[in-house]
Amino acid sequence: MKTSLAFFIFLFAFMYKGICQSKTIPIEEKAYSFAVDLLKEGTYQADILDTPPISPEQQIILQKMQESLANNPEWAKEMILHLEPGEPFPYHENLGIDEDEYRSILTALDSERLIKVDSTSVRIIHEDHIITFSESENDEQSLLDYLYIDTIHRQIYIDDAPLAFRTHLLADKANSTFSNAWHGYTWEYKDVPVEKLEDLDFSEPFDATLFRCTIGKMEETDDIILYITAKVIEQGQPAVDTKLMLVFRK
Repeated sequence: MKTSLAFFIFLFAFMYKGICQSKTIPIEEKAYSFAVDLLKEGTYQADILDTPPISPEQQIILQKMQESLANNPEWAKEMILHLEPGEPFPYHENLGIDEDEYRSILTALDSERLIKVDSTSVRIIHEDHIITFSESENDEQSLLDYLYIDTIHRQIYIDDAPLAFRTHLLADKANSTFSNAWHGYTWEYKDVPVEKLEDLDFSEPFDATLFRCTIGKMEETDDIILYITAKVIEQGQPAVDTKLMLVFRK
């Protein structure tokens, strides 16, 4: 089976840009204290946010890109090595689409607009030295069920994987996807079979995992932002690709 990993990594290029531009600041302890102080025990009303769904026409374009990139994995790998974080692929015929289709899908994937798609209630539980989360109105398993914080070891986990501090995020009102100035911090867990992407052999199946958690606060309203993403590759194929973005308040 031809791997679709090249297309999966193509989507990675857009995954992090959608929140805001970031500035890296070596303040891991301050970040942890910010998160724990913000996430006080209680039940909160929450909006579930997402980007607008792509159209059926754009889905067809994405399928064409997936098939073409699966046929050109080494070219895709070489292109990725020369991209800046958040930068999309430049147009090339190896994408398997024409330039008008490229512009259409680029606009859809690079959208910074977020819309409310649902609402829920979030319960934050402090028990012993562990902070856990649950969606009170969701009987199905949620990404929140996998997130917890160990306050003794000052460690954030997703699915028992320890997340390392990654970056400090700042967004003014003009550049915020929430139409409100905010700031926060991101933690990340990566489990990949090689240290450098250039050493990755797309022709061989492999496993990889990426978890991210962003915790932030709106400047004007004090609303809490919680954004979790989980991406898992098994035997060279995308197995998990999911996210949950919540904005909640008392």
